[in-house]
Amino acid sequence: KKGIKQRLTPNSSQRKIAQAVQDFRKDNRSPRIYVLKGRQRGISTWTSGFTFSEAYNNDNASAITLTHLNNVSTELLNKMKYFYDNLPGPLQMPYSRCNELEIGWKHNNSSVLIGSADNLSVIHGRTVRQLHCSEISRYKDLEEFLKGATQAVPNDPIAWIILESTANGMSHYSYELWKEAERKKNKFLPIFLKWFEDEDALVAPFKDQHDQDTQLDQAFAEYPELKERMKRYLLPVMGAEEACRRILWYYDRWLDCHRDNDYCAQEYPCDPEEAFIASGNPFFSMAVVNKQRLVTRPGTLYDPTIPFTSLSNLTSGLGLIRDREPYLEIFERPIKGRKYLLSADAAMGLSGRDSSAGVMFDEETGNT
Repeated sequence: KKGIKQRLTPNSSQRKIAQAVQDFRKDNRSPRIYVLKGRQRGISTWTSGFTFSEAYNNDNASAITLTHLNNVSTELLNKMKYFYDNLPGPLQMPYSRCNELEIGWKHNNSSVLIGSADNLSVIHGRTVRQLHCSEISRYKDLEEFLKGATQAVPNDPIAWIILESTANGMSHYSYELWKEAERKKNKFLPIFLKWFEDEDALVAPFKDQHDQDTQLDQAFAEYPELKERMKRYLLPVMGAEEACRRILWYYDRWLDCHRDNDYCAQEYPCDPEEAFIASGNPFFSMAVVNKQRLVTRPGTLYDPTIPFTSLSNLTSGLGLIRDREPYLEIFERPIKGRKYLLSADAAMGLSGRDSSAGVMFDEETGNT
């Protein structure tokens, strides 16, 4: 084809996933990766390219790509056809089949099948070498699907599963799956893609110190929480000038989101907790929630149901797991004579995923 072609190079997010796959294989393990991301990180595109490469260059490779919508599935299949069309002519091996649902090649008996979350039975009864599941937080019955999917993919370094998604609240099984991965209770490596690690997520260099101060003053005046975000997330891992350029990039995204704090936090979360909270249609504004989250630190775990434990001999958790098992978390010791308010949250009651909770507040300070 004539004309100027864009040179494609992987960004930092894509390189991180590629490195994770290499690390698994270096340890002779089958890659199992769960990617939690914000907007437009290119993970679906990269994984489509990886799927195409693995199938096209290996014999008898059976790959499946699943998305949450039929039109998105078609889009990913078209990407793979694009990769094929842009191979040098001598490398274009003939198709064995090429339609709206599947592509395959005669030279190696390999194929890529496309499906959607509306038809998760597509994987049942198959042996799959590569499985890419996009936007898993939109799957209707992700837990049931994964029971079969993980059995279909061999436990071999050449076989892999990559799950990737934006968050969709805490009531969906994708949240429980993420928490289990964090605690190493399943085989998936959790990778959260931070927007501020993207090489493009920063504004142009400042002309001088006055230019930097002027831009920051305007941003902080309109969106005061930005200062705390920069202090908590950016300054600990980068220099001051870079942190300023990146927080102003986030400010520009906030303006693009029509100054909607909650929507911006959903699209460009700073950590996994914010991703799940912001995407879950919370009752309280994310601005209020984040104001508390940014200054909150874990307390000490204490379980009165465990024999021979007391407030005087608290250990670092007694084997309890936050957000999973019944426990008490103590942030401040009670003070005699003070008044306290006990509130309760009666949750939806989803077995194993959504527990009720009670919180004790100091009426004078508001602390828990």
